[in-house]
Amino acid sequence: MLARPEKWRPRGGIIFDYQLPLDEHDERNFPPQFRVTYQPVEDDDGQSRYYANVKENLDKLIDEHEGVWDKYASWQSYSSEYIFLGGETQPVKSLKFIAHEYVHVERHPPDPLHTRSALGWRPITKDEYDRRVNNSKDGAELQYRGFDTEITYIFVVCYCEPLKTIYHFHFWDEHDHFLASSEWFNEIINSVRFLT
Repeated sequence: MLARPEKWRPRGGIIFDYQLPLDEHDERNFPPQFRVTYQPVEDDDGQSRYYANVKENLDKLIDEHEGVWDKYASWQSYSSEYIFLGGETQPVKSLKFIAHEYVHVERHPPDPLHTRSALGWRPITKDEYDRRVNNSKDGAELQYRGFDTEITYIFVVCYCEPLKTIYHFHFWDEHDHFLASSEWFNEIINSVRFLT
């Protein structure tokens, strides 16, 4: 327990952030990653309205920013469905997205304060991906470090009304490996329990 000023409140943050170690996979592959973040509910319009807003805003961002780099510009297609988290005794309706995207991946050597290599990545558009892949096939020298790849992204939004908290579950893996590794994600999601 940490001391804090009386009026200060949590603003959200990361609960878990895991990645398959870089030495456990081929260095030209994107390692599976899992992250859970949370944010307290401030404007309580209710779970159904919140989920509707998430879907509306996502569709609007994808439509308006097609071809422009931002968080969603690399989403080529996605599907969504409702699932339940928390087990049979305390099911919480949640919104699950599965998106297909393209990313540029770079491996960085350890800095003086860390002992492990770091992996950085950013979304890119399909046009950018196609252009780089074609240049690579033509034997042209690439002007960047790292590599580009297709990944699949599972994103679950869980609005837990009893805890007045929104949880975001993120899972990324290379598109070709996704069917196998998504089983890990499903095991994690099925183990979620809320202590209310």
